[in-house]
Amino acid sequence: MQKWKLAGFIATAVIVLTIPIYIASFYLKDNSQVSDEAQYIGRERCKNCHQKII
Repeated sequence: MQKWKLAGFIATAVIVLTIPIYIASFYLKDNSQVSDEAQYIGRERCKNCHQKII
């Protein structure tokens, strides 16, 4: 029974610590290379069909 309590405690600690680590990694991530506008990254021969029509 003692091993189950230890396993439960470790599982609870992992679950409780995962949430703040995820939130911290979201805010500390470097987003400097993210563009506000989508860019075409396909082949040159396909570019004409995918151009933005104004």
